[in-house]
Amino acid sequence: MKKFQDYVVSALHNIRHNKAYAAFYIFGTAFTFIFISIILQLTNDIVNNTQPFIHADREVIIEPYTKNSKGYDVGNVQHDHVALFLSTLKEYEFCAIRGQQFGGVSVNGRVTGTNFVTLVNGDYWDMREFDFIAGHSFTEEDVQSKNKVAVIRKSFAKANFKTNEVVGQRVEFQDIDYTIIGVVDDYNNFVNGVEEVWIPHTFNQFQPENNLFYQLSILPKEGVAITEFKERVVRALKLYHQNGAVKSDMDSDEVLTRKETRIKAFGNNKLSYGISLVLLLLLIVPSTNIVVISIANVNNRAGEIAVRRSMGATVYASFIQMMTENLLLVLVGSILGVVLAIPMAYLISSYFLSSGADGYVSLISGIDFSILMLEILPLALLFALFSGGLSAYIVAKGNISVMLKGGSKC
Repeated sequence: MKKFQDYVVSALHNIRHNKAYAAFYIFGTAFTFIFISIILQLTNDIVNNTQPFIHADREVIIEPYTKNSKGYDVGNVQHDHVALFLSTLKEYEFCAIRGQQFGGVSVNGRVTGTNFVTLVNGDYWDMREFDFIAGHSFTEEDVQSKNKVAVIRKSFAKANFKTNEVVGQRVEFQDIDYTIIGVVDDYNNFVNGVEEVWIPHTFNQFQPENNLFYQLSILPKEGVAITEFKERVVRALKLYHQNGAVKSDMDSDEVLTRKETRIKAFGNNKLSYGISLVLLLLLIVPSTNIVVISIANVNNRAGEIAVRRSMGATVYASFIQMMTENLLLVLVGSILGVVLAIPMAYLISSYFLSSGADGYVSLISGIDFSILMLEILPLALLFALFSGGLSAYIVAKGNISVMLKGGSKC
């Protein structure tokens, strides 16, 4: 423990006397880990059950339209046939109905930048874990009773009310005023679809698009294998289409879970190879730039290392002494990068992803603690090794006599 403290004290002393080097190292590392943090969290949101979509790997999705045997789009389950369709499907726990209707959303007589609402049922809220920062969701009873209620997202509240304290205020859509009863915190909607305002689906007027078909997200009961449940969904769909005199060649491979839908949208190869390549480049390119100044730094410390070696310090101890400084700088830089990842993601979303028609697109809403400990921390250690390990090792094992005379070190 005493030896470790000596390493830290020596590293801090050298950092204080090489402020420009330390600043370059820290900010270079921070810039790298801003984008590493965003990429890792975004990948996690695509492939895992992240809030609010905590059942992404079991949530089977039936899209509004599918291809028939001739390749033409045909509607799947019409809005007023959902109950009939579900009556042929067994062992499901929830069925979330989701539709979107386009038209101006107004607040206090002013048209907002959001041009559509999302129409849902009570199960939509029951099968997910939205984080309500104010109020609550509406229930199936509200839906069937046609209560004029709405839930909005935090970003919509801030943009149009300038506050999150909006429960009890109103939004207008298609000449109907809805009372806001809940505000959900922002979440990653980049991979799940943009939704800003939710109202009961029983207010759907099917204008102007006349889209009579909903997206259904069905959650099987616990213990039901997802493969088996997909086959049941296909059988139920074929029976439904048959009753409507529509031929369907759909099979279970065409029915996807929410997780599978995300992966398909972003591409299997992009996730498995592209992300790995991007992370590798983010580690190698900045660390290569840092290596240049790292060599100059360890050369300045060569005399100190030579003296310690002449007094009995081992090559290993000398290497650890210099790597302690690198590790401290990388640790500070990576922490700074993680902290700045959320503001950077917000800037990227605001300037490159969001628009008035689509609402605010949230790239990421936070950094998961497990990602921080299991992915970012090991990558930070690897970055420290890339950026300073080679130069530190060369100096640590260098010829003592040559170094004391000021000869070549690296």
